[in-house]
Amino acid sequence: MGAFLPNLEELYLGGNEFTGTILTSIPNASRLRMLDLYTNHFTGAIPHSLGNLRLLETFAISENDFSEDSLSKELSFIISLSNCKHLRRLWIDANPLNGFLPKSIGNLSSSLESISASNSGIISEIPSSIGNLSNLIELSFSINSLTGVIPTTIKWFLKLQRIDLNHNQILGAIPSEFCYLLNLGELRLGQNMLSGMVPSCLGNVTTLRYVDLNSNSLSSMIPTSFWSLIYILELDMSGNYLTGSLPAEIGNFKAIVILNLSNNQYLGGIPSTIGALQDLQELSLERNKLQGLIPDSMKNMLQLRHLDLSFNNLEGEIPNSLRYYQISNTLMCLTTD
Repeated sequence: MGAFLPNLEELYLGGNEFTGTILTSIPNASRLRMLDLYTNHFTGAIPHSLGNLRLLETFAISENDFSEDSLSKELSFIISLSNCKHLRRLWIDANPLNGFLPKSIGNLSSSLESISASNSGIISEIPSSIGNLSNLIELSFSINSLTGVIPTTIKWFLKLQRIDLNHNQILGAIPSEFCYLLNLGELRLGQNMLSGMVPSCLGNVTTLRYVDLNSNSLSSMIPTSFWSLIYILELDMSGNYLTGSLPAEIGNFKAIVILNLSNNQYLGGIPSTIGALQDLQELSLERNKLQGLIPDSMKNMLQLRHLDLSFNNLEGEIPNSLRYYQISNTLMCLTTD
């Protein structure tokens, strides 16, 4: 194809039923900037000759059946793409690549803004060299088998707005280096094997809107500074070992829509200030050790559609204020042990 279309700059083939391998002639289209093969049935290895596309800006092959045939199981095509010095978007999600990230991933283009490699069978640690990609805005490696710890070199991602490492096997503590990322809006580290405390300095990252730390082994209390993230929209810390009581400062989350602190070890009562969360649609506090009464102030939470307080030690009567809810649209679970 490249030999017959030498002036081709953009190639969009996404959303079809194409099969076979990437044409070996594509790298001959030396002016190609956009290569979009999204959502097809392409198979085989990703040819190293793609590194000849020196002007390539977007490489999008998500949702295909590409694999890695290297004996070392290293994703060697990434090494060849380091020749593409204008590369800005690398989207390889949902392919059975089943290989290791090369240590040289940090040699990719300094212009790279987005890496999306979710559900691709990646089975390695995250190389520390990834910190060289200092212009990254988005990084997604969710639903893989990543191991090891999160490298501290993430502190160089000063432009990063979104990171998704959900559903891996990452160990260790949440590095405080995340606190350097003052443009970060979305932090997803759920369903890993993280332990230790939530870094208190995360409360300084005021751009955070979505935080998912569910199903880890995090312990201790949520730091006081965290409750100052007044613009947060979704917070999921369910399935950890968080302790202490819910502070009155929970009422600071006035913009929040989803709050899930279930399956932890919270004690004490539900603070009346929770009624200030008037945009909240989902509240999950089940399977803790909460005590006392359901606060009457919850009558102010008129947007609530999901309320789960089951399996706690709450007592007394369910307050009359719950009659304010449109029961037909609200899932309420209020079972106690």
